[in-house]
Amino acid sequence: MIVNIRSISKYLLVLALTTGMIAPAVAQTPSAGHQIAIVDMGEIFQNCVRYKAAIEGMKTQTLALEGQFKADYENLKKMAEEMKALQPGSPDFRKREAEIGKLELDFKFRNAQARKDFEDRINGVQFSLYREIDAVVKEIAVANNIALVMRHNTNQVNGNDPQQVLRAINQSVVYYNPGLDITKLVLSKLNANATPIPTGPNPPLNVNRPGPGVPALK
Repeated sequence: MIVNIRSISKYLLVLALTTGMIAPAVAQTPSAGHQIAIVDMGEIFQNCVRYKAAIEGMKTQTLALEGQFKADYENLKKMAEEMKALQPGSPDFRKREAEIGKLELDFKFRNAQARKDFEDRINGVQFSLYREIDAVVKEIAVANNIALVMRHNTNQVNGNDPQQVLRAINQSVVYYNPGLDITKLVLSKLNANATPIPTGPNPPLNVNRPGPGVPALK
């Protein structure tokens, strides 16, 4: 009797694979926990209580400053009207003209400085919150064995808005399981912190980082 060695080898290989004696090369045991997560930064900024409070506080201060600028502007207009009654080229006319020119330059300078200060303070608040978000995301990722957290906009796209359509097309994430979204978890940690967000242009380096006790993902 002639034994077909090739047939026997093939049979043994199939038997080993079906009984678990030999694992396929591509088979891997997935590690426990979520490996990828999604976070919506826009939703966090829109719904962070302390961020909104900081912005509203700065708006209130800006409105008061705008009131002062409006009063200064009205004073300049009044001086310009009064100058019409003076004889052009006369000493009084030239004196008033110089006064108005100086006040106008000062007004423009203070206005530009106030605008820059407001923009710097807005940037400071946003940067402070961003660093807090970064710390919370890292803490949640470590606690839940998450290897990668990707930014994603979960808002519905308005098909009539070309800019929104373009942003949607350029997004890195096309589909994700809703269970991977940790936005609400991050937001709850941020809102649990009662420390006001600094509103200065240069946020301190020792931003309060959230403590332990991050709930595990389900």
